[in-house]
Amino acid sequence: MDERIGIAGSGAIACGLAAAAARHGEVVLWARSDGSAQRARSQVESICGRLTGAVNAGQVRVETDLAALGQATAVVEAVAEDEAVKAGLLSDLGRVTGDGALLATTTSSLSIERLAQASGVAERFVGLHVFHPVPYLFSAVALLDETAMRPEDVDECMMLGAGHPMGPLALLDYVGLDVAVAIGEAIGADVPPRLRALVADGALGRKTGRGLYRRVGA
Repeated sequence: MDERIGIAGSGAIACGLAAAAARHGEVVLWARSDGSAQRARSQVESICGRLTGAVNAGQVRVETDLAALGQATAVVEAVAEDEAVKAGLLSDLGRVTGDGALLATTTSSLSIERLAQASGVAERFVGLHVFHPVPYLFSAVALLDETAMRPEDVDECMMLGAGHPMGPLALLDYVGLDVAVAIGEAIGADVPPRLRALVADGALGRKTGRGLYRRVGA
């Protein structure tokens, strides 16, 4: 049977997953609203354009009707790191997906067991962690304070020295400093004071246009 991938969400991680999966066939990405769907289409096109090899953004079909995920053989939930939000969506996905479909969550800090129970299909539920460990990202922030290096230089070291496609500080700006702080608090990690100060000042990264980098592209 052909595998059909569904992505529930329209943020950075959801669009990245959809673009990566598009190498292997058609992907259906669900967005909550027309506005979110439009932004997701643009983001997927941008990501596909940066990936190595031929990746056709047309392989990703963006829908606003959750039932569009009903024919997927695997569905990945990738919405906000909020238990109530994830649990509500997973409950809906448990009802619309087929009996043999795999259901996954991308949570970084929430209980997989509780989310599985919320889905109503715990027997076919898994955790799929696709993000760098938060203690690693926080270490990069600590390095800024210890060395007075520029964010660009720290990121370049990791890209050239470790082969990462994106440096840890640019990645933090990309996903949101507020998101990183919330995850760090949830898992009991030491959140760098610099991150807390930036979040308090409204500098959340890409979504506000400034963060660890003074200016972040929208």
